[in-house]
Amino acid sequence: MNKRERILLVVMSVALVAGGLSVVSDLSKRKSGKAGSRAVDLGVRAFADTQRAALAAVRLTPGEKSALDRAAGTWAESPFIDRVGGIRTGEGAVSEFRYTGFMQFGESRLAIVNGREYRTGETITATDFIVETIEPNQVILVAGKGRRVTIPLQTANARRNTP
Repeated sequence: MNKRERILLVVMSVALVAGGLSVVSDLSKRKSGKAGSRAVDLGVRAFADTQRAALAAVRLTPGEKSALDRAAGTWAESPFIDRVGGIRTGEGAVSEFRYTGFMQFGESRLAIVNGREYRTGETITATDFIVETIEPNQVILVAGKGRRVTIPLQTANARRNTP
């Protein structure tokens, strides 16, 4: 059994125990005079006890416990990252372009520049550069006054070494 299966088993067991306890508490609050309610109550208790025993048998590693604790903690306000920051427009120089991905669907090509997808002829967000050519190993951008920039594909190893 791998980590993911263990975690799913633990979460499922906890949900079942919580659901069982909820049913038990609802049944005890009703206290109806029906003969079948006592049998249902005993059945739910037996089910809850079985689930507690199964949950006790699962041994989580410290890494799994840590992952569950982090997941239960506070989360960031937004999971999205501003990927366009650091680019200056106008007459100033462009601080940095990152060409990190290439996709081709039939004749259509896409380049991922600064975390966004572009086709040939589209303007790079927050700049005056236009995508002129998309190749698997480089992208050529052009802007007014004949400015031309060739950006090589940045591989996974190069991204790890970039600050």
